[in-house]
Amino acid sequence: MITDQSHACTTSERLNVLSQVPFFAGLSASELDGINGRTRATWHGDGEAIYRVGESGSCLFVVAAGAVKLVRPSGSGQSVLLEVITPGGSFGALGSSAASCYGETARSMADSCILSLTGADARLILRMYPSVALAALDDLAHRLEKSHQVIRQLSADTVEQRVAATLLRLDEKLRQCGMSEADHPRIPLSRGELASMSGTTAESVSRVMSQWRARRIILSGRRWTTVTDHDALTGMASGAGLG
Repeated sequence: MITDQSHACTTSERLNVLSQVPFFAGLSASELDGINGRTRATWHGDGEAIYRVGESGSCLFVVAAGAVKLVRPSGSGQSVLLEVITPGGSFGALGSSAASCYGETARSMADSCILSLTGADARLILRMYPSVALAALDDLAHRLEKSHQVIRQLSADTVEQRVAATLLRLDEKLRQCGMSEADHPRIPLSRGELASMSGTTAESVSRVMSQWRARRIILSGRRWTTVTDHDALTGMASGAGLG
């Protein structure tokens, strides 16, 4: 459910975040203003679904403020956390057909301002700006490489390495987008969500994180984790800190 539209982000905030989207890098201020004019800004409260798996739609969404998690049901009926999207990040579809259905559920992780472009407007932008079309191809290649990297990690890396890499990536995202003013931002995910992103079980995540907590590498609560020793966790991710 979309909350009061009056809380949506301002025009200057929208233009600023659009300039950070890789698709639109290099566009002029007037071109960004034209794209902003085609976007719709909506405000979603913490935990609200922006769209659900199986719903028809072909919009491109951009996080202007807050954060969004993408989840997909597994064969066992459990939800698998695919990704966390922070300000400047996009999700949904760019220029897909009107008959598309969403393959995951997008849910706000905090009070969030979300910009959306319809499929028709996205396709028009692709035709108007060749640089956007090329950036979209680059983004697709990046996502494919990321998928291959995940497959390699699942087949070769230990549980400790995968969980450490996941925590470091999420910590970096939160730092870059300025979602936390603290030196050590909180990662607002449960053990199960971290497990699904790391390709392991919640029990395995709890085991390794208990060890790291005892060594003061992390702090954690029921649904949050804070990285306090980046060097040690980087060593874990590389395998140098194992054993």
